[in-house]
Amino acid sequence: MNPAHGHFSYRLARKAIAAGIIPTTLGADIHGYNTHVPAPAGTPDEHADDENHPFASAAKFSLVQAMSSMMALGLTLEQVVPMVTSHPAEMLGLSGEIGALRPGMDADVTVLNEQPGRFILRDNEKTEVIASSLLQPVFCMRAGVRHEATAPILPRAEAA
Repeated sequence: MNPAHGHFSYRLARKAIAAGIIPTTLGADIHGYNTHVPAPAGTPDEHADDENHPFASAAKFSLVQAMSSMMALGLTLEQVVPMVTSHPAEMLGLSGEIGALRPGMDADVTVLNEQPGRFILRDNEKTEVIASSLLQPVFCMRAGVRHEATAPILPRAEAA
């Protein structure tokens, strides 16, 4: 399941989770229809094929928003974190190198803040869920270099 982008439905995700189908991994597709990169790198204001694209004006993406979506649908943080760490590493055959914090492994770390409150999350079917908290990126460490979470493409929280 890929919450918070053009291919995700809260309606269908609720049914799947209720049936005991829990995702193994999460993703957040990035393309010019679900994010906006300010100039000069720039996402065009219009795409030549906007009228034909099913994901034009799609909800903004974010992997932490995908994680927040799963939590809003009833999964725990302890269920969600492996979906973006150890499970993808296993699928790639790299569980001895990435996806966990153990001696001898690359220590790529993302620090998140769990912000309590009431927040509206929407999919592209315009279905809304109310999240009792949102995960928000603070910074990450990649290969020993700290990167602040200041990207202008991050979705903004919307209070309920």
